[in-house]
Amino acid sequence: MSDSGRLEDPNPDASASSSNTTTTTTSEEERLVKNAQCAKKELEAYYKKQNEILDHYKQDSEQIEATRRTRIRLRSSTAVSGDSSAESDVENQQEALRRASTISMKSSKDSLLLRHEDAQNEELKLAKAAARLANITLFVNLVLMIAKIVASYLSGSMSIISSMVDSVVDLTSGAVLSISSRMIRKRDPYQYPRGRTRVEPLSLILISVIMGMASVQLIISSVTRIHDAAADGQKDEINVSWPTIGIMGSTIAVKLTLFFVCQKYKSNSSIKVLSLDHRNDCISITMALACAWLAYYYGAKPGESNTGVSLLGLCPSTGCDLYYLDPTGAIIVSFYILYTWIRTGYAHFVMLSGKSARPELINRIIHQCIEHDPRITHIDTVYVYHYGTKFLVELIPPRNTSPLTKISVSSNDRNMHCSLGLEPRIQCLRN
Repeated sequence: MSDSGRLEDPNPDASASSSNTTTTTTSEEERLVKNAQCAKKELEAYYKKQNEILDHYKQDSEQIEATRRTRIRLRSSTAVSGDSSAESDVENQQEALRRASTISMKSSKDSLLLRHEDAQNEELKLAKAAARLANITLFVNLVLMIAKIVASYLSGSMSIISSMVDSVVDLTSGAVLSISSRMIRKRDPYQYPRGRTRVEPLSLILISVIMGMASVQLIISSVTRIHDAAADGQKDEINVSWPTIGIMGSTIAVKLTLFFVCQKYKSNSSIKVLSLDHRNDCISITMALACAWLAYYYGAKPGESNTGVSLLGLCPSTGCDLYYLDPTGAIIVSFYILYTWIRTGYAHFVMLSGKSARPELINRIIHQCIEHDPRITHIDTVYVYHYGTKFLVELIPPRNTSPLTKISVSSNDRNMHCSLGLEPRIQCLRN
C-alpha cells in the first residue's frame, strides 16, 4: 500500500503483458474472421460461376438433342418421299423429292429456330433500338451544342466552354456511330464476305482519339488561363447568369433522361457507348456548372482583393479567390473525359486485335462440338477469338484418321447447325 492509502498492483509488468496478450488475441481473431469472410465470398463466387457453366452446358445439350432429332426426322422424311415417288416417272420423282426436301428443311429450320426465336427477336430489337437511339442522340447533341455555344458566349467560363467542346465531339461521335451502323447493315457480300462488324470498333477507336485530342487541348487552355491570372493578373470576366444556369440545367436533365433510356438496352455495344457518353456528360456538365457558378459568385472581381471566402479559416484575411476554380474544373472534366475514352478505345482495340475468348466460352464450344455427333470423339485445335464485336470460331479436325472426315453433312445442314447451335455473338468460320 502506498503512502496515500491506495492499493497498487504488485506486479505491473504482468498486468501489462496480460493486456498485450489479450489485444494480440483479439486482433488475431479479427484477422481470422476477415480471412474466413473473404474465403467465403471467393467460394460463393466460384460455385456461382460453376453453376452458370453447368446451366450453359445443359442448354447446349438440349439444343444439340433438338438438332439431332430434327436431323433424323429430315432423313426419314426424305426417304419416305423417295419411296412413294418411285412408282411415277422420273420428272415426278424429282419434283416430289424437291418438295419433300423443301418441306422437311423448312420444318427442320422452324424446329431449330423455336429455341432461338426470342434471342433473335431480342437481337433485332437491340439493332433497331441502337439505330433509333443513335439518330435521337445525334439530333439532341446538335440542339445541345447550339445551346452550349450560347451559354459559353454569355458566361465566358472555361468550364462551360469545355462542356461545349465536349458536345461538339459528341456530335461527331454520334455521326460516326450512325454511319458505322448503316455500313454494317448494308454490305456487299462479294466485297465483304465476312461482313463489316469491325467497322464499329474502328469507329469507336477514332472517336476515342478525337476525344483525347480535344481533352488535351482544353487542359492546355485551362493551364494557360491559370498562368495568366496568377503571373500577370489578367483575369477573363465570367458571368454565370440565370439564362446560363437554365441552359446548363436543361442539358443535364436531357442527358440524364437519355442515360436511363440507354440503360434498358445496354447489352448492345453501340448503346453501351452512348450510355457511357450520356453519363459522362451528366457528370461533366454538373461539375462545369458548379465550378463556373462558384468562380463567378466567390471569385475576386477585377480591382478587388477581398472575396470574403474563409473556407473554415483556411484562407487568409482577404479570403480565397475562387476564380481559379473555373479553369481547374475544366482541367478535371477534361482529365475525366480523357480517362474514360482511353479505356473505351483500348477495350475496342483489344477486340480489333483478335484477342482470344474466355476459357469458359471456348470450353462451351468444345462441348458442343463433341456432343454434336456421337462419331466425333476428339478435335485437334479450336480457335475462338474476337472478330470485331463478335467472335470467330475455327475448328481444326485431327489429321489422317479423323472422325470428322467420315461424317457426311450437307452445306445447308452444316450452316444451320453452325448458326443456331452457338450463341448469337459467335460466327462460325466455314471453309
